[in-house]
Amino acid sequence: MKHSLNLKLLVIACALCVPALVLAQKPQPKAMDCNAVKTENQRLTQQVAFLKEQLNIVNDNSVSIANKFTSDIDFKLLSCVGDKSSQRVTVTYRCQSKDIPHQKIRFAVTNASEGVAGYDSFGKSYQVVNASLGNASTTWSETAILPTDIALIGTATLSNVLASNVDALRQLNLYFETKNNDGGGNGKDGIVGFSNVKINWR
Repeated sequence: MKHSLNLKLLVIACALCVPALVLAQKPQPKAMDCNAVKTENQRLTQQVAFLKEQLNIVNDNSVSIANKFTSDIDFKLLSCVGDKSSQRVTVTYRCQSKDIPHQKIRFAVTNASEGVAGYDSFGKSYQVVNASLGNASTTWSETAILPTDIALIGTATLSNVLASNVDALRQLNLYFETKNNDGGGNGKDGIVGFSNVKINWR
């Protein structure tokens, strides 16, 4: 009888010990390594900066835009890319009308009287030699339809820009004319100026 009781106590003790042993052997979550987190954050920050450069994303805070001829159309600079071999710089922008009828918009490549050109920090000017609005491009002037609240992409290309001398455009002046597409009323014209535009050279 005593032997049977001791055996039962031994079985109960083993039953209690096994779960405790299993819990002791179960891997415990590691404490967060602050250095590892900082390293990963730095890697991701560098990756984002690299992707921004590859996509030619312009920092809105660094570029100021002066739209001197109409408040009905918003302009936004999208990119500024320089080609070292051709010594040309192409600026890409977006224009979008607000609550006005469909517009006919014209961009003049050459308009010396209005100062259409890019300027570096030393005041040297660089002429616009090619432009595009939507799907069409020109070396003189281009006209396109700007539907209400629909964005239109345009480009302006400047020539004879040396990568060794120019890392940014202090000022870029582009000349536009707009009027209602239907009937031609509400005509306006003037300069849209972009300041402090960094060039991403390739």
